[in-house]
Amino acid sequence: MDKIVKYYMAPLESVTTWIYRQAHAKIYGRLDKYFIPFLEPHEKRDFKTRELQEILPEHNEGIYAVPQILTNKADGFIRIGRALKDYGYQEVNLNLGCPSKTVVTKGKGSGFLAFPEELDRFLDEIFEALGSELKLSVKTRIGKERPEEFPRLLEIFNHYPLEELIIHPRVQTDGYKNHPRMEMYDLAAKESKNPICYNGDLFNQEKLEKFQRERPFDDWQGISHESGTSPSGNRTERILGISRSGLSRLSGTGSGWLPKRAI
Repeated sequence: MDKIVKYYMAPLESVTTWIYRQAHAKIYGRLDKYFIPFLEPHEKRDFKTRELQEILPEHNEGIYAVPQILTNKADGFIRIGRALKDYGYQEVNLNLGCPSKTVVTKGKGSGFLAFPEELDRFLDEIFEALGSELKLSVKTRIGKERPEEFPRLLEIFNHYPLEELIIHPRVQTDGYKNHPRMEMYDLAAKESKNPICYNGDLFNQEKLEKFQRERPFDDWQGISHESGTSPSGNRTERILGISRSGLSRLSGTGSGWLPKRAI
């Protein structure tokens, strides 16, 4: 059986809206996952009007859509997770990657990485509450300020049965500057107990092929891509992933989950 690589559309706030996701799928061909830009808990309602438009099942028909949640409060994550399950979603993603100062100063996004013990308690609570109801995945950077923070974070992630661990190998203070710290991604490829996915700086076919040459298929699972087309610009190309244990859950055509229609 041929090995396959999976492409995901990473969430870009105010860019990868439901209209963009649907247009991209129709013009370039369906990718294997589309992450919905982050949702945050609210005190008086589950979703704001804008957020509701993003998650309505009829706005995500025909694609495998995964809502991303941005919070450091377990009760808020659990509440949103259950609301999304009621809309038919099977997987939600925790945002530990956003480097924005307005997010980080509140201890959310990649700012949460500065508090590993609190993060561990958070994950324990959400898996206790939702682990049997939803697939839970994580998008993370490798630390708040130093790459050396990552081994401890990886140890924490290894405690939990993540659907996958998407790794952008920069620290928060890098923003989108400097180069990805590939040695930390390679550490995860060797030691992660969960499927892993790479994110960051694969801007063209040349970079993608270099990444694949330097990392054998069995050492990585997937690629999260942030532009409007695949790196090759080929509308029929599919981004795919290989788990380190083989094809397992990630084999097949990637036709995806079709969310139930709103009642």
